[in-house]
Amino acid sequence: MAGATAGSKTPGALLAAALAVVFASLATAEAAWKGYCQISCGRCPCCPTLDSVLKDKGLGMFRWMLNFSDEGEKTRMPGYMATLLAPTDGAIWAALNKLGYSSKEAVEKDKNARDIMADLGRYHVLVPVEPLKVP
Repeated sequence: MAGATAGSKTPGALLAAALAVVFASLATAEAAWKGYCQISCGRCPCCPTLDSVLKDKGLGMFRWMLNFSDEGEKTRMPGYMATLLAPTDGAIWAALNKLGYSSKEAVEKDKNARDIMADLGRYHVLVPVEPLKVP
């Protein structure tokens, strides 16, 4: 909104902007105050991103599948909260083979297959129904 002044913003918007600046300034886990890291800040070893957990667990095919939708990018965001129903690599290959695909390259070249992978990825990510509130 061009020409907007601080006085024209709602109090909620101003608070959100101020909190964003404060949280962005926390460069290390040590800089965070007690109670900040409620779920996942993604900045310290105790709070990995969902994508790094998938990588550590060897779920490369699921990570690949998520990248056909916006879910792949979201799982790389620090603090993103969702429940992932992560199928094994074997399960994803079984589904691809059943659909007639034998390689990642064949899927990547076929728009229909990419759309199917995007849908499957979205079906395996459950976001909270209502925002979580920290007391």
